[in-house]
Amino acid sequence: MIKVKDLTKVYRKNMVKALDGVSFNIPPGKVTVLLGPNGAGKTTLIKIISGLVLPDEGDVLINGYSVVRRRSAALRHLSVVLEGDRNLFYRLTGWQNIEYFLALQGERFNKVRVKELAHRFGIFDALDREVRMYSKGMKQKLSLLISFLPEIENIILDEPTVGVDVISSIEIRKLIREMANEGRAILLTTHEMIVAQEVADNTVFLNKGKVILETTMKEVFERYAATEFTVKFRGPEIKNAELIGDGVYEIRIFDTNVLSEVLLKLSSIGAEILEMKVHEKDLEKIFMEILEND
Repeated sequence: MIKVKDLTKVYRKNMVKALDGVSFNIPPGKVTVLLGPNGAGKTTLIKIISGLVLPDEGDVLINGYSVVRRRSAALRHLSVVLEGDRNLFYRLTGWQNIEYFLALQGERFNKVRVKELAHRFGIFDALDREVRMYSKGMKQKLSLLISFLPEIENIILDEPTVGVDVISSIEIRKLIREMANEGRAILLTTHEMIVAQEVADNTVFLNKGKVILETTMKEVFERYAATEFTVKFRGPEIKNAELIGDGVYEIRIFDTNVLSEVLLKLSSIGAEILEMKVHEKDLEKIFMEILEND
């Protein structure tokens, strides 16, 4: 488990408070997705958890070890893939990168497991080549493969599907779920809402350096994803209906009880219902609504 406790970070050069008392937990067996707009403090937070930046206040506990006071012990229980393609050594082959990073973590080289994941990522045939010859997507796949190989309990994935093709993105999402099902604690950042919506158990919404919402993905949809209905009809005008054609009206409804009332009303006045659509909010719309209400 990773525990983030009251993190505060101020960049003195421009006096920007990147983090302001941020606290939340990343439990084992779950995928926690960190969401927030640009400038929310996500990158600073990831760097502090990864031991790359020290906080001004607060701490991070990884399996009980303090990143501030016992950095080496804490980071032995953490695997990280940062955003970008500089997670690898370009003059080494794929195989050599895998062996090197596993050796750093004191992990046994399991060639069968490597082959299995490499085939799933579609990069097995490239492992004999130097990484400098890889495309951006292939570098990302190799970085993720390396992070999934060790039996480390906690994983941070910063924008894991950036630069990869659709098929690989689907495979990565499946693997992330598998890692969580094995009992690992996973923190993931992404700007791709479909990724967050598909893999997240828990969500942490960050804005202006503060946690504005921490909850489960299920609760996010139950709380914010009110269903919207659109009813198109021909007949006499009713309140809140908009004329869209010759005698044709459209009305938007945001409550199932109101929908029932409107349908009864239309029936009683002899209106002809031409079409009824159901529109469910996706995570992107919910995200924007949460930010607007912050």
